[in-house]
Amino acid sequence: MKVVINMGKIDFYNRGRKDWPVTIEIELRIEDKNEPVLAISANVWKHLRSDIYMGGQCLDELYPFFKNDEVFKKLYNWWKLYHLNNMHAGTLEQEQALEKVHLLGANKYKQACEYLKSIGLYEVPYEGETYKYGHGWIYYPIPEQTLQEIKEFIISSNTETVGEGKIRGSETR
Repeated sequence: MKVVINMGKIDFYNRGRKDWPVTIEIELRIEDKNEPVLAISANVWKHLRSDIYMGGQCLDELYPFFKNDEVFKKLYNWWKLYHLNNMHAGTLEQEQALEKVHLLGANKYKQACEYLKSIGLYEVPYEGETYKYGHGWIYYPIPEQTLQEIKEFIISSNTETVGEGKIRGSETR
């Protein structure tokens, strides 16, 4: 299931004109082992929608423009917690240890491995075997209540009433 939410236009360059349309795509798909996987991405379009100016994993950059928008905050939270929940480089224990010292992220892999070795968490038991950090992808399940909220959001997003009675359109695919 997939939906594209039209978030309206933003003043991307702070020039007093909101002429940069923003869309956010939410997809919930079933992959290996019949497990649900969430993917959320955004696009900031050039004003004529001929091409995108910025796209993909840019919700952090969009947060200042939509920090008071309840729909955006919901999507942002899901993105932070569950985006590509089938692609974790470490177990929960490994990732929590790395997060505490700000070493979680693709551009910090070598440092992360060295740190995990130093605290005895580089190789850990996982599903009956020994797992080395970054030597595969680990699936983190989405809590059932959140999964239902995501499904309901996608299904009901044909049209959304937002803020001051404005209608936010969407496209289902």
